[in-house]
Amino acid sequence: MRARRHSLSPGAPRLIESVPNILESLLKANSLARYWSEWRRRSSGNAALLVDELKNNLRFCKLVLEDGADIGATLDVLSTAHYDRLLGEDPQFRALKPRRIRDFRSLANTDLAAWRGRPTADLVNSVYDKIKDLRTMYPRQNDSQKRRWRVRVINLRKRILLLLRNAQA
Repeated sequence: MRARRHSLSPGAPRLIESVPNILESLLKANSLARYWSEWRRRSSGNAALLVDELKNNLRFCKLVLEDGADIGATLDVLSTAHYDRLLGEDPQFRALKPRRIRDFRSLANTDLAAWRGRPTADLVNSVYDKIKDLRTMYPRQNDSQKRRWRVRVINLRKRILLLLRNAQA
């Protein structure tokens, strides 16, 4: 009895010839999966750093509003380092969850009501713009009565609290 030989259709690649291509595809997929996993880990870490920075900036508001500290003497507490770094890496702040400000019932009929449903990144940018304005303008115009510095700190605190509440919801 003769041994049977499997015949492949002409032009069909032989299994042994396709193994390197299969292995290369698997290696690329594994590399991509590792990259994705690393990006997700780094993104959640970045979001945590930003939340921590916001909490530290909230301490500035507490010092000024509750403890009566002078704004100029405590400006060094305000930080934008993590925000500035993340802005370069992820300008849309995709790492922040949820992506939109939630519709909290307590926002109704307040000056923050307009933030409901807007992108979280917009509120993050607004908060940090206010921090940068305060750090830049206060030392140069701190004697101006029309600037209402305390009101600016109150508004900053409200926005930071909304961001933190949204991040925890």
